[in-house]
Amino acid sequence: MCFMLRLAISTGDNYININEIAKSANISEKYLENVVAILKSSDLINIKLGSEGGYKLSKQPGQIKLKKIYEVLNGSIQPQESPGEGGFEMTPIKQSIYDLWDDFRLKMAEYLESRTLEDLANDYKKKHYDHLFYSL
Repeated sequence: MCFMLRLAISTGDNYININEIAKSANISEKYLENVVAILKSSDLINIKLGSEGGYKLSKQPGQIKLKKIYEVLNGSIQPQESPGEGGFEMTPIKQSIYDLWDDFRLKMAEYLESRTLEDLANDYKKKHYDHLFYSL
């Protein structure tokens, strides 16, 4: 998500080098390369190779739901099959815990679907305006 946020606060026609993103987010370049490998197959980023290359968003940040980013990077948030349905004994205690996590997944999916990358970027800019000003 940090990678995508960094691209969102740098929207424009310029591609951003992975070294720059790693430094600004204080994340290892190797880790970001793994993130990019996952994101490559999605329609979320554009990649340009070469000395002027780098990464940028394929769409405007307001068109990218946070749920989409989360699911590309982590898999589906949707409710899972109840373990009791897979031949496992589901005690009432286990069912209660399962229901809790299932409800949590649903609420998380709803929340992330209601927010865009632009929302996240705007939140970041409000909280870190001074940092953005001085880093220019």
